Amino acid sequence: MPTRVLVTGFNDWKGVNGELFKCEENPSGLLVCGDLKRALGEVDGVEWRFLRLPVVWGASGLIDYDSYDVVVNLGLHSTLEKGVLNLENGAMNLRRGPDVVGKIASEQIAEGSRVLQVPTMSAIVQSTSDMKLPHDYTVKVATADPSNNYICNETHFGTLTAVASGRLTAGFFIHIPQAPLPELCSALAALITHLVVQIGTRGE
Repeated sequence: MPTRVLVTGFNDWKGVNGELFKCEENPSGLLVCGDLKRALGEVDGVEWRFLRLPVVWGASGLIDYDSYDVVVNLGLHSTLEKGVLNLENGAMNLRRGPDVVGKIASEQIAEGSRVLQVPTMSAIVQSTSDMKLPHDYTVKVATADPSNNYICNETHFGTLTAVASGRLTAGFFIHIPQAPLPELCSALAALITHLVVQIGTRGE
C-alpha cells in the first residue's frame, strides 16, 4: 500500500473580499495547485495529494487526517530571507489575531502545555538543519516561539496533534519566502521528498 502524502498551502490574505479560496498571490497556494505537483513527480511507494486552505481559524479542520499517512503544510513567511526554508520544530499552543473574515482569536488552542512537540518529528526536523537544496536554498530549523501564533502555527498544532494521537505517521510545516517560484519549487520538492523518504526509512 502506498504512503499517502498530503501537501497543503494557503490561499490569499490581501483583498479577498470574502473569497476564501482565491489564490493569486500566496506562493504556498500557487505551488500546491501548480508546479509543485510536477516537481514532486513519481516517487516509488508514494501517493501525492494536494489541498489549498483558507486563511481562517480552524483551517486544519478541513484536513481529513485519517485519509493520509503524512501531511506537509506550507505557509508564507513574508520576512524570511530568500534562499531559506524554515522547517518548524514544534508548535505553540496559542492563537492570536484576526483571520480573513475578521474572526479574532486570543487563547490557547487546546488544554495542555505551551509547546507541542512530537519527539519522532523533532528528530527528523533537527536532522535537516543546514541541509543544502537546489538553487542555493538551505533548510533552517525554527523552534516554536510565542510570536509564531497565527494560522500557520494553529495548522501545524493540529497536524502534530494528529501525529501524537496516532492518526498520522508524520506531519511537518515548512515556511517559505516570497521568492521566484521556479527555484522555490525545486528546493521545496527536494525537501519534501527527503522528509517522506526519511519517514519510510525509519519505519523499516
